Amino acid sequence: MEEWKLAWSYVPVTYGTELGVLENVTQKSVIRNNLAGDRVKLKFTNVGNEEAMVMEEVTIAGKNRLTNLTDWEQCVTLNGQKRIFLNPNEEFFSDEIKVHVRELEDFEVRIYFKEKTSVKTVCVTWAAGTWQSGFLKGHVPKGDGESCVSGDLLPLLAGDIHQNQALTGFCEVAVYTDAEVCTVALFGDSITHMSYYSDPLTLRLYRRLPGKITVINGGIGGNRLVKNAPFLADMPGQGRLFGAAGVNRIEKDIFGDTVPDLVFCMEGVNDCTHSFAFGEESAPDGEMLWQGLSSVIDLAHAKGSKIYVSTVMPFGLADAPWSEAAEKIRQDFNERIRGQKKADRLIDLDEAMRKPEDIHSMQDGMHFGDGVHPNEAGGRRIAEILLMEILDESMDFLKEEHLAVPLFENPVDYPPDRLSKMARLAYAIRECGDRDRREQMQKQFVEIREELIRSYEVKSPIYLWPDGKIPTCTKYSDNSDYRYMHDPDFRPYLLEMLLPEDETPRGAILAIAGGEHGMGTLNEGYQVMREFNERGYQCFLLNSRPNHGPWSGIECGADTARAVRYVRAHADRYRIRPNQIILAGFSNGGIAIEKCIEYFSGSQKVEDWFHEYEPDELDAWPGGPDLQLCIYGPRHKGTKFDYTNTVYPPTFFAVGRRDTVAIENLHAVYFDLVQRGIPAEIHTFSGHPHGYAGWKIVDGIGHPNFDLWIPLADHFIQNAFEPVQP
Repeated sequence: MEEWKLAWSYVPVTYGTELGVLENVTQKSVIRNNLAGDRVKLKFTNVGNEEAMVMEEVTIAGKNRLTNLTDWEQCVTLNGQKRIFLNPNEEFFSDEIKVHVRELEDFEVRIYFKEKTSVKTVCVTWAAGTWQSGFLKGHVPKGDGESCVSGDLLPLLAGDIHQNQALTGFCEVAVYTDAEVCTVALFGDSITHMSYYSDPLTLRLYRRLPGKITVINGGIGGNRLVKNAPFLADMPGQGRLFGAAGVNRIEKDIFGDTVPDLVFCMEGVNDCTHSFAFGEESAPDGEMLWQGLSSVIDLAHAKGSKIYVSTVMPFGLADAPWSEAAEKIRQDFNERIRGQKKADRLIDLDEAMRKPEDIHSMQDGMHFGDGVHPNEAGGRRIAEILLMEILDESMDFLKEEHLAVPLFENPVDYPPDRLSKMARLAYAIRECGDRDRREQMQKQFVEIREELIRSYEVKSPIYLWPDGKIPTCTKYSDNSDYRYMHDPDFRPYLLEMLLPEDETPRGAILAIAGGEHGMGTLNEGYQVMREFNERGYQCFLLNSRPNHGPWSGIECGADTARAVRYVRAHADRYRIRPNQIILAGFSNGGIAIEKCIEYFSGSQKVEDWFHEYEPDELDAWPGGPDLQLCIYGPRHKGTKFDYTNTVYPPTFFAVGRRDTVAIENLHAVYFDLVQRGIPAEIHTFSGHPHGYAGWKIVDGIGHPNFDLWIPLADHFIQNAFEPVQP
């Protein structure tokens, strides 16, 4: 059933004091999206401001995360008007925008403030992992312009001890979708608001459940569960930015525009301390806090939501004269939370984050030095705990899959039938709704992986670059949340799949699986190359640095060219002609091939692009392929390609008719090649979606219609190589 879902929502913080003035500037915000639908709208807000807000022009665009290209762009209107006018304290959803949104498209929202606009309310993030915002000088409807220093425009925020990013004028983006989407709402104070746990949690949930889950942030820094913002004469806005008490604001801030499937509530730390710190006449006790939390639980259940609650983590304020009294409140409240049966689940973050030897203090390295606010490491730890609870899992299967990546990428040394069983288990686990059955399959997956590691000897792969000499431009140092298939120390390599010595090869094919390789190497690499082995080709599996995984196109292109150079330099040993080397790329692997062609074919050299690179003997050989097989991976429509110094080879395309995006990309690329006189052949296959080349190794059946691309490609190769002489 189609319905509106919030793809992004932050509670606008009302400072009550002018943060700054915007005039003739464009606010550019990029927001992570995980929803697919056919309509989108923004919620404009001027709540907390005493003056009208005028937005001269507002646009929203879909930015493809894989290509960083703009897939679509639309003007946002309110009652049919492009110029958005909001009276003080008004909030409105924009007109609906009819546009096809995909879960791999992030939102870029641009607001042009032409007239002087006083800002008193903003959405703020410190972690900036799921959204970022900044300002450009003048009217910048597209592309990049000259940046403004946010601290100059909003000087009050520049004084914050934490570097933050802020946006104003809107607070939600909603998508109309027919997918079954789970909405998770995070409700709390600065620990939630700062986003050091919400961002890694959100990103990991989105990677696990693309198009199926959305996370909204309902945190406000300084917020208390049972007391409204205190009056603080020496604070901007007299402390209004702390917001209304959680028990009073949750209905609007969480349930105002959606009914979450799950609410996670982590409130209470400020209730334990603020009354003392700000000299209030009385402080709440544990029973008062529990009654407040109990009312929040009742509201969530009345709305139809599940609710998970957390104990209050240590706040380590031992030097404060009132620390003992505050700690007594915390312990009393936590004891009541642990003893309650009302919430759907208790998440004991106090126990998880405190020092084993000192229950009153947070673990070292988990906070910013204040003992209260989790830093990036602390945020990741909280996210790990919540991830398992939200997914209802006892095992972090993403971690187990990550540990299996080297096995899937080496089906030459490990038995492919056992890897196929692991692949089937992985797909079944993702689709299984029964927790016990899912856990059973997860344990089986781990058992097979560990048995393979113990029982099989891995031969040395052909590493493409000498130690310490991999040409690199991407800054990548941490993969603790398993965001990418490969860790920062990954070294690109080749695996051989060679013919018997008594067979005369018809050429050499190097396969590059799609995505970030991993499990895809089994079907798109090994199975396809096994079939080309049967047709008389020397075959290789190339595990390069994947494009956008996280490396750049030029880096994956350099790896691909290096592999071509290696095989070409050893043509005699492989019994092939050095001008009969073929690259076969699947989806993102096809992009890698084009980057190889664009940057390293012809006379182009590695040092042309990586100026500190020291050439060796392999660099004397040409790096471009003699032919490419592009399987559902043509260059994205709109991508600029510089043909100036390239030698573009004959190209074979295969794509399923249900793969609408690849079809659209192919239409643009094919005619581009034909106009330049580059031999190209296209085959489309009815009923076939994106991916699934070589799927026979996974399900034992494959896709008989689509699998015809292999004999067709074989014919194309031999036809292209007919005039080639030794």
